[in-house]
Amino acid sequence: LLPSAPQHTAQGSYAELSRYVPVRLSHDDRKLLNLLERALNVSEYTDRVDVYTLRQEKDNLIIDQLDEACSILSGMSVASHQRPPADFDHWYQRVFEVGRRYKMLNPERFRDNYGKLMYMLMDANKVRDRLQFELIKPIKTVRSEYGALGQPLEDLLLDSRLPLAVHPAHNKEEAEVRTAARDDIAARHGDKLKPDDLNGILDSLEEFEEFREHCSQPATRMKEYLQHYFSPIDETCG
Repeated sequence: LLPSAPQHTAQGSYAELSRYVPVRLSHDDRKLLNLLERALNVSEYTDRVDVYTLRQEKDNLIIDQLDEACSILSGMSVASHQRPPADFDHWYQRVFEVGRRYKMLNPERFRDNYGKLMYMLMDANKVRDRLQFELIKPIKTVRSEYGALGQPLEDLLLDSRLPLAVHPAHNKEEAEVRTAARDDIAARHGDKLKPDDLNGILDSLEEFEEFREHCSQPATRMKEYLQHYFSPIDETCG
């Protein structure tokens, strides 16, 4: 096979991309994701809402089933010895946001129940006036999560070493280059950014680059094959 040439995001483009790059799930986020998946496995939301009788108004049925789904979530939270939230409304928003954010960069996972989650949130939007609480919140992005850092964030996103520091490594040499770039960035920005914030930003951008490479690699490889094995002016070539 032809080796794929490494491709890096252009310097400076991360300042704009940060508005759309989802934040990598934290340890607590992954606990909530596990909780959400188990709750969706138990819920029969789509079975009951999609198969309803004329004797019951569909909006009422949607509200009843959403209440039941949220009750399952809160019950599982207590059963799994997680600390019960003081504000359930915002907690539900966070749980559902984690599920949506995870799916964005992991499209091959969370397949069985993600459709059910989408139906729930779409229906919740239809009846939100009667539901009396909101289940949807904006996706956490690098910009929305770390924007309060101000100029130190801007300096990091414009750093010339950043593309190397978040580029997926496919071999030992690339891993060493990435590690060296990360160490250099930590030395440059460590006095202005907390380690957790710096690692969170770098990990989120790296996960995004892995996702983008995974999506674009088939087309890139096919283009390389066409350029290497075929000629636009010689029909016998290839």
